[in-house]
Amino acid sequence: MGSGGAYRSRLNVPRRIMAPLLAVCLIGGGAGAVLMLKTPAHTFMRVLPWLTLGATLLFAFGKRLAGSRGSVIEHKTSWLALAGVTFFPLLVAIYGGYLVGGMGIVMLALLATLGMTDIHSMNALKTVMVFVINGVAVVAFIFRARCTGSTGL
Repeated sequence: MGSGGAYRSRLNVPRRIMAPLLAVCLIGGGAGAVLMLKTPAHTFMRVLPWLTLGATLLFAFGKRLAGSRGSVIEHKTSWLALAGVTFFPLLVAIYGGYLVGGMGIVMLALLATLGMTDIHSMNALKTVMVFVINGVAVVAFIFRARCTGSTGL
């Protein structure tokens, strides 16, 4: 929350883009948390290297995927393009709700892939999105612990 306050003035994403991104963060963070609670520890250990590899590849090749089309987030886009653009944040949100580790750098790579170039604006949006993803995951974990009387981890 402290980072969000520090970057508040740099958060210049239009509402028509922010609302779908935050909705995707809620859905994906919740889905990732449910996956974490439902999968056994040995499955988590098998999936972890692949999630880390995916995050690394996104970070390494994100700029090439973006090309030179400009920022999808900072410019006017059609609803169809916006729907397509929310697919990757959904995957990152599921990853974040499931693993959390390294999500900040994965989110920055994703925002670069979407064409953002101002690191301060990227950090502002990342902070809000990560807060939503982690928030819904924490609520899911608390709800699970409250219902079962244990953490389940």
